[in-house]
Amino acid sequence: STWGRFSRSMFRRKKAAPVPEAPDERPVRCVLVLCSERKDWTSAFSEVENEHLRVVVVQAEWADVRFQAACGRRRPFVFVRGRSEACQPDLVLVRSMVRGLTPDIDHKNVVFGFKFAGTPSVNSWESVLACSER
Repeated sequence: STWGRFSRSMFRRKKAAPVPEAPDERPVRCVLVLCSERKDWTSAFSEVENEHLRVVVVQAEWADVRFQAACGRRRPFVFVRGRSEACQPDLVLVRSMVRGLTPDIDHKNVVFGFKFAGTPSVNSWESVLACSER
């Protein structure tokens, strides 16, 4: 009868709720890699990660980067096309040219923004600009 099915399901033992994982308390460092080739930079920075530090690598091309910096902020906001959230890079690695072969492909404004914000980079911002003027 329906009452029998109802009463059996009512007194059936419920499954235990899954135990939530402990949140990762390690400090996060964001590395922005600006490169045109599709190399996996996450594996290159995985050696830096340990029990005290977590490294998040964000890869993008110059054309995919939108930049926002302000005088009072320590780190700029970088919006990358295809990502749902902004990142605030602690370090920038530049692996591609700032300017393209045609005059309409020029991303020096982003370099000036990083330089204005004081964002550290593996390559100095002066050398990136000098390389773009070759």
